[in-house]
Amino acid sequence: MIEATRSSRAELLNEGHSRFATPLLAVAAPLIGFAALMLGSFSRFGLWRQMGIAVGLLIATQMINTAANARAMKDESLLALTYLAPVGGIGIAVALLWFAQRPRRRRGVPA
Repeated sequence: MIEATRSSRAELLNEGHSRFATPLLAVAAPLIGFAALMLGSFSRFGLWRQMGIAVGLLIATQMINTAANARAMKDESLLALTYLAPVGGIGIAVALLWFAQRPRRRRGVPA
């Protein structure tokens, strides 16, 4: 297969592993969006801050995915980097959901 495609072993391994990692990234993206929206409370100004946070985190996750795949294509010992963005994205979503469920205190109201 390596001779037929004129690819390196690292490229073929990365392609195989990215076929497992990409669907996990598709799970992480909506989780990050949902978790970011759960951070806010009612505001008459809307949800712009939460949407901005979600978009920024998704851009960062995609940048990590692109950089990790580029590194994994060059060196097969770095193949675990293929899973860095999906696992990191799901971790970010879990952290945001944990932060969103914490009780908040209102300003000026005694505890």
